[in-house]
Amino acid sequence: MTTNIHFEGLPGSGKTTASRLFCELLSTNGIDANLWLETAPNHPLKRNITLAVSGGNELSQNCLDAWQAFVNSLDTTVVFDGYALQSTVRFLYANCATHSHIAEYFSSWQELASEATLVFFSVENTREHFQVVCEERGSEWTAKLYEY
Repeated sequence: MTTNIHFEGLPGSGKTTASRLFCELLSTNGIDANLWLETAPNHPLKRNITLAVSGGNELSQNCLDAWQAFVNSLDTTVVFDGYALQSTVRFLYANCATHSHIAEYFSSWQELASEATLVFFSVENTREHFQVVCEERGSEWTAKLYEY
């Protein structure tokens, strides 16, 4: 049986820390698990960055197709640090996708990921969150966030 678990939320909300700790916990308990960080250059779901930046209308379908191919190839537990939702939706917003297009993408993703477990890190006050996190993490992290 394969399992995939997604940790989603704003940058700095704890996704990476939680996903790493969770993957270590699984491994400690004898469960073969792979961790995929959102920014990993060899991420199995890495979307076509050129398509994302160019605003191609195929972005959401490209991501859904990559997700389907990956899910079909799973043979182990997989832990994701943000990807299917956060990154793709961010690029859709950047490309001025309509609210209905983003909702359609999310609905299609939910159908494909019906067996996935989603852990969402909620933030009450986004502005306050980013002020604190940027201060704590420093200028290098903040610059990387803005670049991304």
